[in-house]
Amino acid sequence: MNFEKVKSIKEAVLHKGQMFIPLVCVSSFFLVGYAAMDKEAPVIADDYVVLNYGDKFDVSMVNIADNRTSYDDLLITCDTSTLRESVVGSSYVTVEAIDEYNNTASKVIEVRVEDHVAPNFELVADSKDTRLEDGKMIINLNSSNTITDHIKAIDNADGDVTAFVEVDGTLDTANLDPQTLTLSVSDSSGNVNKKTFDIQVKDIEAPVINLLQGDAVTTDFGNGFHISDFATVSDNSGEEIEIALSNDIDTSKEETQSVTLTAVDGAGNKTEQELKVGVGDISAPIINASDIEIEKGDALDIRSQISVIDNKDGDLTAEAAIDGSVDTENAGDYSITISAKDAAGNEATKTINVKVNAFSGGATTSIGMSLVGSPYVFGATGPSAFDCSGFTSYVFAQAGISIGRTTFSQYAGGTPVSDLQPGDLVFFNTYTSLGHVGIYLGGGMMVHSGNESTGVEVTSMGNSYWSSTYAGAVRY
Repeated sequence: MNFEKVKSIKEAVLHKGQMFIPLVCVSSFFLVGYAAMDKEAPVIADDYVVLNYGDKFDVSMVNIADNRTSYDDLLITCDTSTLRESVVGSSYVTVEAIDEYNNTASKVIEVRVEDHVAPNFELVADSKDTRLEDGKMIINLNSSNTITDHIKAIDNADGDVTAFVEVDGTLDTANLDPQTLTLSVSDSSGNVNKKTFDIQVKDIEAPVINLLQGDAVTTDFGNGFHISDFATVSDNSGEEIEIALSNDIDTSKEETQSVTLTAVDGAGNKTEQELKVGVGDISAPIINASDIEIEKGDALDIRSQISVIDNKDGDLTAEAAIDGSVDTENAGDYSITISAKDAAGNEATKTINVKVNAFSGGATTSIGMSLVGSPYVFGATGPSAFDCSGFTSYVFAQAGISIGRTTFSQYAGGTPVSDLQPGDLVFFNTYTSLGHVGIYLGGGMMVHSGNESTGVEVTSMGNSYWSSTYAGAVRY
């Protein structure tokens, strides 16, 4: 509408009124006739308008007419401050229309926003487990069995309505046979979408190569390169997959080498990973050394009983440092620390224990064992035949220890002990108190001259006879 035209009409009427008020009644009659030209306001016909959700309201949707002024010449305004066109339901606007003769009409109009569009099904956008192929939904093997993890429902008004999806059927992602599921969902306006999906489960996921130490590693010089030390592979199928190497790593060359790791699953899905492998001497020397046990007074050469080997520098036994000392004339336990360093600066240490025995257990047990099979002769003291105490006195004499001839003197001359060690004398109440003696070997075993049928033999002290007659032990 031409608002300026309306304004000029109003101003003209007022001006004419000022000019002609003093005139004769004929002029007054003219003014009354002029005003009577149009006293009828425009008609706003509609009480409401219907707006589809998503559309924009425009006042032109409201039917407005005037008896004399054309629609285009009407001054139409609309207050939309309470309008909610993005919400399904009713809200209100106030429409005002003014014709060319300043006749005004105003009306509150209901705007009904309605939703007639059903929700739409869509694949989950960020899912690596779902895709479409030739109109069929492909779902990854052993992925989620919840269909709404693969497909969602989106409504134009309500947004994500996936939570309200109803499923007819059960998804089994371990089943490679074709499957069919029917999904239905409705929005808050009652619009319903029901759709049947053809589903095929496939292995569409490539194996995953897990680099345990990153994509740049160091392997040891001279040792074999084992990819399992640096990478593992996993696959959704659960099958065991080997990692193939594009080339071998030459650990005899101290340089960085490249290799491509490849993993292929049973479905043909492939993953490749580049790995940089630096070769260097990163291993410390290996110290081979065990605890040592000697008899008091024995000579001891620790270096002769150890070895130190390095992967690159070879035998470093002669260069190894030996810290600590052993007094072979005094019984006890001594700690010895062995250390070695290779040319690359890799260092290794190892501590061993050296035990100096106060008794001749080592000598006596070895001498006694050398006599196994010798005959038993009552009263014999060797060297070719023995009775029980004759055997023990002979063995100890060969080790340089005098212990007496009889079981009684041998028992009385030693120190009673309960924690048996090899070389201890063990006594038994057989035909008489302390009637038999043997030499303890360890592990519940003894060597002794048993009887005429056995001679010198090795026997378990745990059998019923010896365990029931055991009388004690002494140590020299």
